[in-house]
Amino acid sequence: TNHTLSKRTQIRDCILYSTSLSQCYAGLSDSNSVKFIGDTIGGWVKSRSDSNDCSVFSGSVDGVQWRYYASGDCSTTADLTTIRGAIDSFLSNNVNGRCQQMCLQMNHGGTWNGYLSITPAGAPAPTDCGQINYGSCASYGGKNDL
Repeated sequence: TNHTLSKRTQIRDCILYSTSLSQCYAGLSDSNSVKFIGDTIGGWVKSRSDSNDCSVFSGSVDGVQWRYYASGDCSTTADLTTIRGAIDSFLSNNVNGRCQQMCLQMNHGGTWNGYLSITPAGAPAPTDCGQINYGSCASYGGKNDL
């Protein structure tokens, strides 16, 4: 019997640059800040997934306001480390210095789709970016993304 483990699938991140804002993201070049934000939001995403809950949840953490919901199968087999790595990569590579709402669509290869919208502190709360017109996709969430 073959008992080898298959490699975990990374999360496919697709980005949508949305509404222009007068406030800009600052401080997201600091890896500790990015990891704290990723840990916080990733924890919410995973807890909602574990509860099979597609509802909209929102909050703010370390200068970033966020809004999250899921569609399809409300749960994902992605582990917390994979989710956090995908969010960390999104923040590190696409957000710092921008002055607009940023949107992230996450997929783990199944029917789960997670939608995260963020705005900088002081800007209007993030709105739903919808489920279409995402581009600039890449796979993240592996051990090197944390």
